[in-house]
Amino acid sequence: MPPFFQDALDLARFRVKALEHYAYDWWLPVLWLSFLAVVPPLLALAGSDAPIAMLLTLSLALTWVTVLMLTFFFGWWLKRDPASKVRGSLFPLVVLASSGQLLGPLLALLPGGLRTLAHIALLVYQFWVLATALSRATGMSSRYVLKGFLHYFAAWLIVGVVLSVIAGMLGLLPAPPGQADPAKAGRPLTQVQEQP
Repeated sequence: MPPFFQDALDLARFRVKALEHYAYDWWLPVLWLSFLAVVPPLLALAGSDAPIAMLLTLSLALTWVTVLMLTFFFGWWLKRDPASKVRGSLFPLVVLASSGQLLGPLLALLPGGLRTLAHIALLVYQFWVLATALSRATGMSSRYVLKGFLHYFAAWLIVGVVLSVIAGMLGLLPAPPGQADPAKAGRPLTQVQEQP
C-alpha cells in the first residue's frame, strides 16, 4: 500500500506519527481532499434529479474552506504556546484525518432511526481522530487542542450570526412564515383588503 494511504489508515486507527512524517508531494493532499469532497455526495446523489454539478461545486468549496480554516487556525493556535515545537504544515495531517467521511455514503444503507445515530457517531469519531492527530503529531496536550476547538467553534458561531444578520439586513433571507409583508406594513387594513 502507498505510504500516503497507509498513513490515512493508521490515523483512522489512532496510530499517529510525528508531524514531520506527514510530508508528501503537494498534489497528493490536494487531490485526496478534492476526492473526499466530491465522491461521497456523488454516490449519495446517484440516480436523483438534483442539480449534481451545483451540489458538487458547493461540497468542494465548503470542504476546502473548512480544511483551510482548520489548518490556518490550528497553525496559529498551536504555535502561540511558548512550549510549542511545531514545525511544518498541518495541511496534510488535517486532510488525512478527514478521510473518515468516506464512510458517509455507507450510512444510507441503514434504517432511518439507526442512520441518524450512525451519522452522529461518525461525526464524533471524525472529531476525535482529528483532535488525537493534532495532539500526538505536534506533542501538544489534548486539553490544549480541545481548548483550541472550543475557540474555533465559537469563532465560527460568531461569524455565522454576523453573516446571518447582514444577510437579513440586505434582504437576502426569506421572511419567517406569518410575518407581514414589508410593503404592506403600516398601511390601514381596509387598503390591504381592497387589493384584488
